[in-house]
Amino acid sequence: MKSSFFLTQLWIAVGLVVAGFLLSVLLQNGTASNVGWVLAGLLFLLHPVLPQNREKTPGRLWLVRLAGAVVILMGVLVRFQV
Repeated sequence: MKSSFFLTQLWIAVGLVVAGFLLSVLLQNGTASNVGWVLAGLLFLLHPVLPQNREKTPGRLWLVRLAGAVVILMGVLVRFQV
């Protein structure tokens, strides 16, 4: 995998969080922001990628999956109210 693919996935996750926040502001509903966080976490939980300089390190994908699970947990437990 290339480093650019990692950056692409990272920017997609940031875009999902920002889109969820904007929807929550426009709709005056905090759950849209939570959905954005959950989708961003699912992106890394289901398809973990590493930067190009870390690809040769074996066994590091579980850390990316763990980080995705933490983001999902934050999106489920924290109530973002707008």
